This record gives sequence, C-alpha cells and structure tokens, in this order.
Amino acid sequence: MQSSTFPPSNRASATLQQGPAWNLIQQVKQQPRYNPKSHPDGLINLSGTINNLMADWMSKHAKDYLQFTTSELSYSPLAGSNELLEAAAGFFNRFFHPADPVLADHVLAANGVTSLINIIAWVLYNSGDSILYTTPNFYMLDYNLGVRNNIITIPISTTSIKCPFNTAGLIPVLDSAIQSHSDISCRMLFLCNPSNPQKGCYSKETLKALAAWCAERNMHLVVNKIYTISTFDNTSFSSILTIPVRQNMHCLYSLSKNFNLGSARVSFLVSRNLQIRAAVSKLTSLTVFSDVFVSRFLSQLDLVQDYLDTYRPRLAEAYHHTFAGHGHTGCFQLVFTQEPRATELAIQQIQAAINKLDERKRLDA
Repeated sequence: MQSSTFPPSNRASATLQQGPAWNLIQQVKQQPRYNPKSHPDGLINLSGTINNLMADWMSKHAKDYLQFTTSELSYSPLAGSNELLEAAAGFFNRFFHPADPVLADHVLAANGVTSLINIIAWVLYNSGDSILYTTPNFYMLDYNLGVRNNIITIPISTTSIKCPFNTAGLIPVLDSAIQSHSDISCRMLFLCNPSNPQKGCYSKETLKALAAWCAERNMHLVVNKIYTISTFDNTSFSSILTIPVRQNMHCLYSLSKNFNLGSARVSFLVSRNLQIRAAVSKLTSLTVFSDVFVSRFLSQLDLVQDYLDTYRPRLAEAYHHTFAGHGHTGCFQLVFTQEPRATELAIQQIQAAINKLDERKRLDA
C-alpha cells in the first residue's frame, strides 16, 4: 500500500498488515465468482457464511416490521431499547432453556457480534493480559479480539484431541497452555458453540466444567453461540445459559447466521455480572431501524417458532442433498493439520466435489 504524507497512527497502520491470509482474502474479492456456465474456473469464497435458505420466508414477513413512526426515527438507547431487550429475553427463555430465567436487565444489544467481541475483550482484559481460544476457529477471531486491544492471544490447537468437545480431552490441553504461559495473566477463555468450523457442540457438563475451570483461575468464560439454532437431525446442543449462573460467564449471540439478518447489525450480550454489563453499555450502539425491526420480530415468539420449524428441515435437506452419495463424510472433508500440503489437498477435494455436483445437475436435467 502506497505511503501517505499524512499517515494514520502506528496502531492503525499495523491493522493494514495482517499477513498473507488477509492479503489473499483481499485478492479473492477481485476475482470472478464461480458459476458453472459463465465462470466455471471462478472462485468459491469460503471465508464467510451467508444463509439464504429462508429468503422467501423472511421476504414475506419482514415487510410487516419495517413501518416506522416519526418518534421511532429519533435517537435510540445505545445498548438497546426496553422493547428490544424484553423481546430478546423472551427469545432466550423460550429457545435456549436457561437454568435461570433471563431478564431484560441481563441483556445488552450491540451493532453486530464482531463489534461485541472486540468490546468484551477490551472490557475484560488489562494491558498485556492474554486470551485463550481453541482452534480451528474462524479466521477473523484473532483480529476481532486484538485489533484495538493490546492483547496477547493464545490459540490452543485441538486437532490432536480425539474429542475436543469434552472435558477429558480439552481441559488437559488448556492446563498445558496455562503452564506454558505462566508468566502472562490469562483473563479469558473464548469458545464458539456450536463450533465454527468444526460443527461440534459442547455438552452441558463440559460447559459447566469449563466455567468452573475458569473461575478457579479468575478467568472469564465467553461463549459465542451465533450458530445455536442452526442444528438439525436431533443434534444435541446445550447453551451456556443452561448451566447454573456464574459471574464469570458471558454469552454472545447474533441474528446474522440463523436468521440471515447480518445487515441488521444486532447482537446481544447476556451476562449476570452487573459491572461487566455497565462497562459494555458505555461502548455499544445500534441504529433505531435495527432496534425497532428486531424487537418487533423477536417479540412474536410463535412466528419465530414457525421460522425454525420451516428452517431446520430445509437445512437438513440442503445438507443431505449436498452430501448425498458421497458417504457420511460428505462431498469433501477439510482436514485441519500442520501438514504443508493440507491446503493443496483441500483444494483438490473441493474441485472434485464441484465436478461431481455439476455432473449430478447435468444428469438431473
């Protein structure tokens, strides 16, 4: 990038150099996307998740919640209106089966979970502290945690663990990481549940044990459950809210994946820690349009139930259609490993899968 006579700060300039993977993502944006007819050699960008399975349903119902009065177009409370927080609490109580009822006072709203991850890291850490997170994880997590924070991130590889979602496999690895970084104060363990990209879910017992493990070390447990409702075929899932309340547990949620409402930019923090909520509330904001739309939608719990009753079978059908005829591992299987040829092998498998799907479409036609 060409230098400027009036450059940004050193810390801002550092964000422009995020390594080869980040540079590759920027290059990919300039390339034509895959299309079996116009661009058979185009690229498939797997760096993000877009959920279009319910576009017809949302198009039918969304217009009912997009009417605004003059008073609703003024300023809104920074951390969410009372109506939004009440609707969110009702949503969590109905669909996440909390051990203790979630009250509106336990909930804060923010402009997207990416922003909320950065805020919660800033609120929980002291300069020079560290944050643990398991890997594989979504690529932008490390960036989201530390882009504006002087944080030492410690990724914990789980690829060598037979089952990385139970305490027997996970806690020894976490203990080893703490011992290896004994000279650094660790303030947080960050998890995704369900995991992205491993798709596994932490059991209620595992979450309870991890919360206790963190509490013994004066650490916070932050769980991002952005994919929570996107489970099917009787997949067992337990929210962090299902275990008894601890002051060191904090839950993040967004509507961007399950409901494909990424442009609404609405996320929620659920925490019983009054001091943490007070600190986060000073840093959050969202538009009145998003506040009003989401509060109206989530307050209609029977409508949300109808969405889920329609969505989950569609998700299962799409999954099985994609993987049909290729065994339980699907069309291709990405193996997360340190092997230098892993990327090359993954690309070969993806290309083979695309060829098979194109052939299937040709035969079906």
